Amino acid sequence: MKNLFRIGFASLCMLAFFSCNKEENPDMVNSGEILVSFEAGPLEIAPESKVLAGELTGGKYPMSWENGDQISIIFHNAAAAAGEPSEEHVVNNSKRYFTTTGDGKFTGMLDLNELSVPGGEKLINDKIAPSDLACLMVYPATDLTVSSTSIQDSANSSFYYYEVTGAEIAEVQDGTGWPYCYFTSLYGSFGRSWKGFSGTRKFVLSNTLLRFNLVGSEKDIKNIKIETNNPQFVGPVTFWMGLKNTTEYANTGGSPYQYFKAGGDVKVLNIRKDDNSALPDDIWFACCKGLETGKTLKFTFTSTDDKTCVVESSAPKWMGNPKVYNLGELNLAGAVWE
Repeated sequence: MKNLFRIGFASLCMLAFFSCNKEENPDMVNSGEILVSFEAGPLEIAPESKVLAGELTGGKYPMSWENGDQISIIFHNAAAAAGEPSEEHVVNNSKRYFTTTGDGKFTGMLDLNELSVPGGEKLINDKIAPSDLACLMVYPATDLTVSSTSIQDSANSSFYYYEVTGAEIAEVQDGTGWPYCYFTSLYGSFGRSWKGFSGTRKFVLSNTLLRFNLVGSEKDIKNIKIETNNPQFVGPVTFWMGLKNTTEYANTGGSPYQYFKAGGDVKVLNIRKDDNSALPDDIWFACCKGLETGKTLKFTFTSTDDKTCVVESSAPKWMGNPKVYNLGELNLAGAVWE
């Protein structure tokens, strides 16, 4: 999946720059149904799995789309007050997945009748035309649910948003990290008058990705249980979706993209392979909002011969933004296996 991550040790992940040219889609399939497509930027590598990161090179993790990758899209315009019904501002198209063949072109079906939500008009060639709709795009494709009414942001009284649920950071992962992440885009729009996408669409990492290295172990390890007292670790999460969110901008350094609002209240994560074979020494895992400074992590390691040892650690610094952080080494040279 995707183009390039610009990361460094703790810098923001940004993905997939899409073509900013208007792409019209006149193909009518059934009454109101159209086939819609848009182009992605050039691929950087040929991945071996649906999401694959290459080695960190020049401050970047190379990422690329793979044949069969799918995204979900929710179309929306701005609510002007709290309590406004979502059917007046939101078209939840998330169950109609857009799919790529790996060449950066995504294709999917839309129903123009569903896109006829109110929310502004504009003058085009002296004719009244419906306004464009903003797009929340989510990878991997997920059946999402939008709150029934809009909500006023407690930190910004002039911003109103809808909650989007359905995403979930897995409670069991295999140590590769990237496939368990969510990437979202708030860029670009869909022109209802000319039936196509415009604007540059970037996908960015919306959760925290952590890694650590195991050193000094005398045994092969098949399971790592991580327990924490940190809030918002793994499990079901909620996005907020709006057009102007100063709280969101502050949390993400000014980048206008969707960010986890809440959730992830499960405090235990297990890392293991499906066949319970030995894990690699380099472990990556996804979580919702990372770790707060000083929060405790308890690691319980289970070896392939069913012995266990326990190591406790804590976050050396704030690791709560949607970035990649390195926890460093966990040295098991002196571990007691029981």
